[in-house]
Amino acid sequence: MILYQIYQGCYYFLEILRYALLIYCILSWFVSPWNKVMQFFGKIANPMLDWIRPLIRRIFPNLPIDLSAIVVFFLLNLAQRLLYRLYVLLAF
Repeated sequence: MILYQIYQGCYYFLEILRYALLIYCILSWFVSPWNKVMQFFGKIANPMLDWIRPLIRRIFPNLPIDLSAIVVFFLLNLAQRLLYRLYVLLAF
């Protein structure tokens, strides 16, 4: 039972990160970066995005768009799937 609660807590934490990143990406098209809501979601999303941006720039130096959000979405999804596999492995 405790293992399930740990799994659920980690899963929902990753889900909150995914939604925060999605909201940040959508708001970045319409809202000024100095808006308080944008700054709040930026404090959540930027630490996830900042470490992947140099890697993408190193791989694709002349890419005109920022793909870091897509990569982070993929990595968060992968983390959720691995977390589920680990839970199934340990629980049963």
